[in-house]
Amino acid sequence: MHFPQFRKVASVLCATFFVIPAVTFAGEMMKYTKQNFAISLPDTWEDVTDVNPSKGLIAFFLATDRKRMVLVFRDDKVPPAGELDERFMEEYEKSIGVTGGNKRLTGKLVFVQGVKSYERTGVGEWRQNSVSTWSRTIPAGDHFYLLRGMIWNGGKADEDPQIFESMDSFRFLTPPPPNGSGTAAAPSISSASPSAPAAPATATAVPMATPAPAPTSPRPTCAARRPA
Repeated sequence: MHFPQFRKVASVLCATFFVIPAVTFAGEMMKYTKQNFAISLPDTWEDVTDVNPSKGLIAFFLATDRKRMVLVFRDDKVPPAGELDERFMEEYEKSIGVTGGNKRLTGKLVFVQGVKSYERTGVGEWRQNSVSTWSRTIPAGDHFYLLRGMIWNGGKADEDPQIFESMDSFRFLTPPPPNGSGTAAAPSISSASPSAPAAPATATAVPMATPAPAPTSPRPTCAARRPA
């Protein structure tokens, strides 16, 4: 099993702190027809995907404070047949540990657009910069989507309202096929409103994110655009 590594993601981000894209689309619902999903770009944020090309990276949204970001990756690893379960979570964490990923704080199974997915929070450090992460790994037929919210040097990604708004807005344009098949059609799924959080496997509502404290820490510092 392979997912975008924390260190690899960090190396992609470093150059971003010095780049201002020419065009922004803040507040819009961005549709990725080829990839069969849509996700919103938070108000005042910038779409910096084009200036940060990386394998598997589909969308990269960056806040004006250069501390907060939302990324969407596609991983072509075929998901296991059926729904994700505890075994998947264990294997995922083993993979993260082997590849030098960040430390898990919480992990649970939730529903994203009717699809059982793995939600995880973590903390890490890269080049003396601390980072808080909140991710959702979503199986979709013959591949995965990985949504990842991040805050550098202070704050919690899962408690930031704009990160929550963007990640929770993720919608399939058409229902995906069953996990591991990529062929059979899935039952129609009614979309929840963008403000309604996903629910875990126990059908207990996922708590709404709460506003994070006002940013007080400095931006991440990068000695170079790419790690050695």
